[in-house]
Amino acid sequence: APIRFGRTVHGALLVLGAAAFDEGAIALLESCALYAGARISNDGVRTARSRYERLASTDALTGLANRRRFDEVLEAEWKRAGRVNSPLALIMLDIDYFKPFNDTYGHPAGDRCLQQVARTLSDVLKRPTDIIARYGGEEFIALLPSTDATGAIALAEALRASIADLQIGHAGSSLGRLTASLGVATAVPAP
Repeated sequence: APIRFGRTVHGALLVLGAAAFDEGAIALLESCALYAGARISNDGVRTARSRYERLASTDALTGLANRRRFDEVLEAEWKRAGRVNSPLALIMLDIDYFKPFNDTYGHPAGDRCLQQVARTLSDVLKRPTDIIARYGGEEFIALLPSTDATGAIALAEALRASIADLQIGHAGSSLGRLTASLGVATAVPAP
């Protein structure tokens, strides 16, 4: 019995060693083949949908959440924090003098730099509810649910230090190495 869904044949169900089949057994075999075809097709659609959802919400260069995904999470977390009267913190991070970095070392080196920065920023965030995203070219943004100003400032310092610890040389900066500027905002959402 062919395992198919629509015009696509995925395989066949074979029964070996049976002396004879009655019409009921054949109907059962064909039903099983139809079910298997639908299941295979459904699993393929689900896998493809999951892949496309990941692509739509992930920055291709860094592997971090993209701005679209960040905006979705921000909206949901803003509503949740408002309901439970909990603080919500945001950290904006900008790589200093990144245009001169690209001009000096080239865009491939700039891409590798952003990938290194993204990995180290991800490593600093420990809670599953925190999200770091690539916001723009060399800008990153972190959303920290249930985090007050003191906690956000401490995490911002840890993010800044993690970039400094990379010790990436930067001839276009007066410091001679890659640095970042960060800003912190916190609020308890209200109508």
